[in-house]
Amino acid sequence: VKTRKWRIRSFHDCLVGKQMVTWLCANCDEANGERLRATAIAQRLMNQNLIVHVCFDHQFKDAGLFYRFTTQRTVSFGSKSMDALQRTIEDGDEWESVKETLNGIPYDVCAIMLRMLSRDESGAVVVKDRKWRLNTYKSCFVASEAVDWLERNLAIDRPSAVAIGRAMQRRRMIDHVTADRDFADAKFFFKVLEMPDKSMRDRIFGHPMEDLIERQARVLPDLRVPYFIHKIIIRLSCDEALVTEGIFRVAPRHNAILRFEALLSCRMDHGHFALTFIEEEESTSDRVHVYAEVLKKFLRELPQSLLCADEAAYERWMLLVGEESDLGDEAFAERVCLLLDECSDSHVSLFLRVLALFGGVAEKEDCNKMNCCACGRMLAPLMVRVQATDLAKFEALNTMFERILHLRLLITRIYEDE
Repeated sequence: VKTRKWRIRSFHDCLVGKQMVTWLCANCDEANGERLRATAIAQRLMNQNLIVHVCFDHQFKDAGLFYRFTTQRTVSFGSKSMDALQRTIEDGDEWESVKETLNGIPYDVCAIMLRMLSRDESGAVVVKDRKWRLNTYKSCFVASEAVDWLERNLAIDRPSAVAIGRAMQRRRMIDHVTADRDFADAKFFFKVLEMPDKSMRDRIFGHPMEDLIERQARVLPDLRVPYFIHKIIIRLSCDEALVTEGIFRVAPRHNAILRFEALLSCRMDHGHFALTFIEEEESTSDRVHVYAEVLKKFLRELPQSLLCADEAAYERWMLLVGEESDLGDEAFAERVCLLLDECSDSHVSLFLRVLALFGGVAEKEDCNKMNCCACGRMLAPLMVRVQATDLAKFEALNTMFERILHLRLLITRIYEDE
């Protein structure tokens, strides 16, 4: 990997396609010494946006074309890098069927970038009227500023940011103001052709939990919650996180959440890279608030609330809200367990883990200022979404979940005994 020249142009940090094929033939068992197999492996890496052509003009070929790695971490041709490539090859297939990609760029990443255009906050990509040679172009942004934002907030290099811009242009999300230039890292003016709606939201949030679990089943067959949620709950359950003041109440920086969403969408490792990146980039308290907000966002945007798969289940929870005050602790816990029996195993597994997490938060109220009442009010709407016709029961629902928090150990024991 070095700087190379072609027709008076210099291309930094790139490699030659046929040299990479030769190396894969010699070092990768899957290639089995065959150049066609090695080329297919390299193309698979390209499909996952790990390598790109320096001018974004070619798929991977066993030829003297220049390519570069898109990750910020330097990938050397050593044993460690080969292990990383092998893991990518082994783990990537299961995700290909659920990713809408264009030359390796997920549609969701384009949508996240599009949502940042004209957002009125510091550091955002500004859309406004601009002038060039006596002409005024309405509501446009500068391509290089968009590249700056992507590089800074998504932790990608500038060629990868340009690839995202070109993918957006090909999808007719953006275009040059005079429609005669491709997206580039330059002071070209581009306009937004369409703004994203809910159909363009990423496929991690707002997606059925069972589908996410099915995608990871090949490598994580025994895990009944999405991997990144599993890891977030572990991180939030440690003492260092539980004592953070305002946990689940203080909102993190919006850019941090957008960045986490984008990293979840564009990496194919079940969220491991997104979690690692937040660990490295954010301070302890900031990343706790990011994790808490991501967990809440995931629960809020499930197609159905976690404990109400259908209208009948919702009605039974509302019935319990009305009868809760007349029941003793044991009878109340048994009623809750009967309702949990109607939910899927994955939903119950996540509910019990979230319940234990919020219970741990309430136990540290002297440090984090989140008592059991505050935790119950936070937990209730994440578990059961009150319909407009039942708004009068909203406060009673909060009170009921406060009691559920108090009785969490009893509820867990009864449910597991059953």
